Amino acid sequence: MKKIFHIFIICFLIFDISFSFVQHYNSGLDGDMAGGIVPEYNVSKVLKDPLGLNVLINDSSYANPNRYFAHYVFYKYYRVVPLFLQNFTSPINSVYIANAIIKTLIQLCYIILLAKFCNPTISIFNKKNLLSMAIITPLFQTNGYRSYIGIIDPSPTYTFFYALPLLIFLIFVFIIYYKIIKNCKLTLFQICILIILLFYIPLSGPLLPGIQLVLSIVTIGFLLFNKQAYNYYKNILNLSLKYQLNLIFILINLLCIYSLYIGQNNVIFTSNQISIIERYLKLPIGLYNIITQKLSYSLLIGNILISYLFLSNNKILKQKLTLLLISILSFSVIYILLLPLGGYKDYRPYIIRYDTFMPISILIFIGYLFSSLNVISIDDLSKKQIYVSILLCISFIFINSDKIYFNKNQCEKESLSYISNSKKDTVFLNNNCNVLGWANQSNLNNELNSKLLKIWNITSSKKTIIFINPN
Repeated sequence: MKKIFHIFIICFLIFDISFSFVQHYNSGLDGDMAGGIVPEYNVSKVLKDPLGLNVLINDSSYANPNRYFAHYVFYKYYRVVPLFLQNFTSPINSVYIANAIIKTLIQLCYIILLAKFCNPTISIFNKKNLLSMAIITPLFQTNGYRSYIGIIDPSPTYTFFYALPLLIFLIFVFIIYYKIIKNCKLTLFQICILIILLFYIPLSGPLLPGIQLVLSIVTIGFLLFNKQAYNYYKNILNLSLKYQLNLIFILINLLCIYSLYIGQNNVIFTSNQISIIERYLKLPIGLYNIITQKLSYSLLIGNILISYLFLSNNKILKQKLTLLLISILSFSVIYILLLPLGGYKDYRPYIIRYDTFMPISILIFIGYLFSSLNVISIDDLSKKQIYVSILLCISFIFINSDKIYFNKNQCEKESLSYISNSKKDTVFLNNNCNVLGWANQSNLNNELNSKLLKIWNITSSKKTIIFINPN
């Protein structure tokens, strides 16, 4: 019976990942891709100045001076992978397959990593770890509740600037977390990885420096107010590891402060700004909207509270869950209160949106998984059966909400095909669909998008594309 259950879980995970691949393949491109891949002038400046020293030395201002690694990885991936895939498929198809591959890989890594956070010392293919992956995987919504708890964005650019950097940050945290649990010093290989990540994290993505600093505050608070954790750190933790961790802690926080400093010279934030007070007044609206407008967070938080009640007779498990929830709540409060200081964008009118809320979403996922595993592990069979029924219902709701839209990018593909097949230097598109843009009637006729199509071999020469309003 256990072997059948094991096989069922593996089949479910394979099906879900395959399902996600199809969903990602059917998502579209976005309006920032050309700027990042060609690249445009401001991005070129970032790629030539990895550490943002021009800001420090010359007080220069340009787009995203503290996000070199996000720009570099994005630039390299879409310069290399679509062209490699063209050995097996058409140029247009290669771009969408490249999208699907990277998004699916990132999603799979998240699922494995979140499961490992709750089961750090067991192998990936252990039954408990596979069960953890099965519990967490329905939460990764490509459609459905994506606008509220989304991690993998429909936009390729946003995936590289939010989901991927946060994943790398979680790997960094997990390495340290694992070594603390094992109580042994870092190996030379692990030290080399962490040194690379020490620079990657502060200089990649718009959220990571703030996340790291808030996490540091919460960690210090946890050690100060939890006597057991403080005693472990002070008296039991391997002395060599302790020195290594202290050095890493100091260096990464200094680099994050530096990143936030040079990030002040980001030209993206020089317009469309509103006062700090106005931003804080908008914050509660954003928080209320993201938590209440769909079932997603209500289901997750409700399940955690139910788990807490089910563990009422188990003092040790209840204490562990309490400490985790206090840590999550502390991080969330500090992080949310600091969000308005990060600037204002009109497409994110209430400051909080699924992308800026992503770190809290990940923590809630961990809380959901950790509490679920604890209840499943209790000896009370009747409680366990009731809880598993609740868990299955929640999983079904998430799975049911996340449907495939097969024709989501069909209009864009047809437009690209029409451009590719046209023999003219100027191509007129008589449709309403989104093509390499953020909205209908995109700006595909600009220089960057024309160059990008040529880079991807979709066109053999640079073409001017003009949209004609079909109405």
